[in-house]
Amino acid sequence: MTEKRLNEKSLELITRMIRNTQQNIEEGNYNQSIVWDASILAVSLIYVVLDIMTTSPPCSALS
Repeated sequence: MTEKRLNEKSLELITRMIRNTQQNIEEGNYNQSIVWDASILAVSLIYVVLDIMTTSPPCSALS
């Protein structure tokens, strides 16, 4: 019996979270996510470029 209640509460929580996400997207509150995604991408690319520049043989004197 308690397992059934737990499953019902879990399903209710998941449904509520999906509904809240849909409302946030409709309201345009997804801009913050785009900013974070772009920031992470930019930092990752900078890291890769710097790693290549400092570990490749022609530029290894820089490190």
